[in-house]
Amino acid sequence: MKSDFRNVEVYINTFPNEVQEKLNTLRKIIFENAPKAIESISYGMPAYKIHKNPWFILLVIKII
Repeated sequence: MKSDFRNVEVYINTFPNEVQEKLNTLRKIIFENAPKAIESISYGMPAYKIHKNPWFILLVIKII
């Protein structure tokens, strides 16, 4: 899947401020617990890898 997001910051900035705060908090928690995690965009969503193995993909679903 092609992604238009250059990085996770660009992805997070597409959400309303309230959601951005929550996503940035989650991002901080991830790096506090896995400081060597590699952050990227995978399948159009933030993804984190440890030792080249997928570890976590952040999925945000907007419910209307």
